[in-house]
Amino acid sequence: MSVNIQEQIREILNQTSGVNLFFALKQEDGNIVIRQADLKDGDTQRNLKTQFLSLLQEDFLGEEELQVEELSGADERNGVLYHYDMGEFPECLRYFSEFDYKKDYPKFVFGKDDLIHLEAYIIVIGTQETHCVLYKRFYPVFLLGRGSFCLIPSKQRFEELDREILRVSRDYQFIRAGSNIYIKDLKVLEKFGGFKSIIEKEASAAVDLIEGLNLLEESEILRETLAQDLSFARKLCRAGRHSPVLSNHIPNETIIEFSKNYPGLSGQLRYNEEENRILLTTKKSQKLFLKLLDDSYLVSQLTNLYYESSSKECVFSEE
Repeated sequence: MSVNIQEQIREILNQTSGVNLFFALKQEDGNIVIRQADLKDGDTQRNLKTQFLSLLQEDFLGEEELQVEELSGADERNGVLYHYDMGEFPECLRYFSEFDYKKDYPKFVFGKDDLIHLEAYIIVIGTQETHCVLYKRFYPVFLLGRGSFCLIPSKQRFEELDREILRVSRDYQFIRAGSNIYIKDLKVLEKFGGFKSIIEKEASAAVDLIEGLNLLEESEILRETLAQDLSFARKLCRAGRHSPVLSNHIPNETIIEFSKNYPGLSGQLRYNEEENRILLTTKKSQKLFLKLLDDSYLVSQLTNLYYESSSKECVFSEE
């Protein structure tokens, strides 16, 4: 990636940054409107700012080697920040991806706007020229006082809470810096239906690419599985965009010969009568095939031990 997210965050933290809180409210027609929270000057703004500045410091500058990977190449590792490189962003989240800090959003008005319609909150840190946008999905548990009897201390007694209290947790799931979006919590993104259709579209394009190789006797089974299994569809996306086997144009004969002889893979796949194409008759064989395309079957020249690894970095290439 050409943009270094750590350097962007460092620049924001080194300047005199402001903080603003925005609410994404879902209307009756399903559309989302953005309202700016009118934060009280003094401790309220200062504490909110301190809370998220320290979080950004921990997430981006506390780790010398922040792991940032392309989302299309996601291999389901934990602790990885994924750069969104899928082209289009889910339609239902456009209010985040197209959020414009320079726009004058209406203020949240009590009595007119209602926190019960809160879909997510957006926190912006920085200046209009240099800032980052944080996204946090809202859950009803963050809203106290709605539909329950709550007591709050008042001097030496307890009294009923007569208003709602919004808890802004010190966390975020997506972050946007400039035009780049990064995913911290992949599971949240996967819950949005629009993202599922994007993944399936990318995975289908990967199947088209594989079909063109004439390596498989039948590829339609891959389309059936990707429509049923989102994790499998993401692995297909990874293969289509990042497979070392495909990008290096490894001949079909070499691929088949490897699949027959590699310990642990030998005997696991079936072939047509001519043994020049692979048969994928089970989900297990499909998953093994994707690992084959991912070049996950490795051997150590030092110990002669054989490994299966989906997360690897190329340390040397003869090219």
